[in-house]
Amino acid sequence: MMGNAENERAVAEEPERGRIADLSERQYDCVMRAGQGMSSKEIGRVLGISPSTVDNHIHVAITKL
Repeated sequence: MMGNAENERAVAEEPERGRIADLSERQYDCVMRAGQGMSSKEIGRVLGISPSTVDNHIHVAITKL
């Protein structure tokens, strides 16, 4: 059985998980790589998409979050 502090932490984390779960796989990939310091050009090269598509994925992801 969870203690009160554990339960509060689980409840507080749940909305965050829900928002991240709303991202498409591509949006998540782009945001995570950008968070690691990669440029749109670098991300695009790795994922096989254009830098402007990377920017679009990041923009939509930020809007969702």
